[in-house]
Amino acid sequence: MKKRNNILKEAVVFLIIISMFFSTIVIANTKTQPQLTSATTSNGSVISARGDVVWDNDMDYDGFGSSQIDTNYPFISECADDFFFEENTEVGDVHWVGVYWYGDDYNTVHWPWIINFYNDDGTGTAPSNYFTDPILFSPDDYTETLIEDTGDPDTGIYYEISVNLPENILFYGGSKYWISIQGVGFFPPQSGIAYHYNPILMHEEVFKSVFFGYPDWTPFSEVDPPNQRDMCFQLTEGEPPEPDLDCYPDLQFIDVKAGQKIQDAITIENIGDPGSLLDWELESIPDWGTGWTFNPSSYTDLPTGVPQTVIVEFNAPAEKNKDFVGVIVFVNSEDPNDPGIIQVVLNTPRSHSLYFDLIQQIINRFPILKILFK
Repeated sequence: MKKRNNILKEAVVFLIIISMFFSTIVIANTKTQPQLTSATTSNGSVISARGDVVWDNDMDYDGFGSSQIDTNYPFISECADDFFFEENTEVGDVHWVGVYWYGDDYNTVHWPWIINFYNDDGTGTAPSNYFTDPILFSPDDYTETLIEDTGDPDTGIYYEISVNLPENILFYGGSKYWISIQGVGFFPPQSGIAYHYNPILMHEEVFKSVFFGYPDWTPFSEVDPPNQRDMCFQLTEGEPPEPDLDCYPDLQFIDVKAGQKIQDAITIENIGDPGSLLDWELESIPDWGTGWTFNPSSYTDLPTGVPQTVIVEFNAPAEKNKDFVGVIVFVNSEDPNDPGIIQVVLNTPRSHSLYFDLIQQIINRFPILKILFK
């Protein structure tokens, strides 16, 4: 029991030491952080995001602040910054400068990251409730590019990290939003988001951490006075959701009377990306039968998850005792390489009686009898 108590006391002392340590390293010592001016792009970013940038908070950095969900030691810290669109805008990709620091393996870890999108609280100075559910990305889900390894655990290693969102997120024009990005791992090391002093777009970056004594969103200029700062991140348009044409079932008509009018149904469905819209049209029909009609024969903006019924009508061929095979082809109006093919099989039986068929076989065997039936 005494040994167990000693272990408990040592654990408590360890936690106290760690707590005191964390209170001193929430904010990076930016005096030792170099600025990468020689590698900046024309838009001022260390590495420009791919695709069309719809919000550029700038990727140059002057330092970093803690932004982490710790899975071992009990602390959470979170940096957030705001953005705004004049018109409705879809965002498909997020890019930021993430940092790991402190500990022997600070430059070898690759943690999961969580992205949070928030509504504004109405004052323009802080996030409010979630706009979307938090989105977790494993190391397999993102790409990262090494920007700088300072060679010092206190000043960290910098990466540009880029993720494709599971699906495009629509942000409404005229509304203000906030984004936060947190590494998920256990101390040591720590994870954080790089910041820069200029430019400051809209409101400055804010910080929140009960563990570090900031239970409410607090401007970073008050957490680490005196300068305002902004997070290093970019939002880009994702690839537009792609539709995918599917149709079913194949049609089979057996023992159909020659010339008979036939009606059946085909289902057309958009099985593409969520949020995609399919434009389709009829491309070709079998070269047999007459009076083919399709209702509808084309459609615009078919969403995913909404199967559509197409009524097919036609007249069977006049030939008797014959098999017919053909295809009905629908096509994605925006992508000719995305067809939907329905196979059609039809059979017309003989319309004569068994007695007539027997006489016909005898006549065929003895051609002289054909004279009697002229």
